Amino acid sequence: MKKQEIIELDELDKNIIKELNKDGRVLYREIAHKLKISEGSVRYRIKKMKECGYLRIVGVVDPLYFKNNINALIGINLEARAQREEVLKNISDLSGVKSVCSLTGRYNMIAEVAFQSRDDLRIFLDEGLVQINGISNTETFIYLSGIGKWV
Repeated sequence: MKKQEIIELDELDKNIIKELNKDGRVLYREIAHKLKISEGSVRYRIKKMKECGYLRIVGVVDPLYFKNNINALIGINLEARAQREEVLKNISDLSGVKSVCSLTGRYNMIAEVAFQSRDDLRIFLDEGLVQINGISNTETFIYLSGIGKWV
C-alpha cells in the first residue's frame, strides 16, 4: 500500500482506534480479544492505517501540566490573494507550531503553538509569523486552564 493512499475506515478500524485512544500501548492480543477478531487482523489493520498515513501511535502529554509553558491558539486571516496551501505549509514549518488548519468562520486558519516562555511566543509572533506572506492579521488566545487537552 502506498503512503498517503486514502483508505475508507470501517467500523472495525474505528473500534481498533478507540481502543488505541484509551491506551496506545495496549497489546494487539487484548484488542483482538475485546473485539472478537484475530490478533493478525488487528496487526494488519493497524499496519495498513499507519502506512497510509492515517494513524500514528505516539506518546502525548497534557500541555497545561507544565506551568511555565505557553500554549496558544492563533486565529489567522489571509489577504484576498493569498495562496492558502502555501501559507498553511509555511506556518507549519515554523518552530513551535503543533498544528495548523484551514477552516470556516471568523478566521481562515488556526494554528496551535507551544513555547517555553512568553518571550518565545513574542519572538514567534514578532519575527516568525510576520515574515509569512499572505497573512493580513492574527489574534492570539493563550490557554489559561483546561480539561482533556492532550497533544
